[in-house]
Amino acid sequence: MENDFWQHLQLPVSETEKQQLGQQLTKYINHLINTDFSRLVQLLYTVDVDEQKLKNVLQEQPNNDAASLIADLIMRRLQQKAQSRQQFTNQAKPDEEERW
Repeated sequence: MENDFWQHLQLPVSETEKQQLGQQLTKYINHLINTDFSRLVQLLYTVDVDEQKLKNVLQEQPNNDAASLIADLIMRRLQQKAQSRQQFTNQAKPDEEERW
């Protein structure tokens, strides 16, 4: 599940696909909450979701589904990372004149 999900996030996806991926991720997060909480913590660490931000979101929205909130934070963080990679890649490409 995870590898397939991450591959989809690396590609440009439509808004509908993002929603579908978000729903799949929410189901997976809910599964981890109920069956393998340590794996969820590891996933959050791997994706580099800010712990304080996670705590704040969960405290500020206690009536919302925790799995959905966590999935949203993960997707936002992955988008930030993709944007950073794109920006770094664009900056790392020197002009032809600068190369010589």
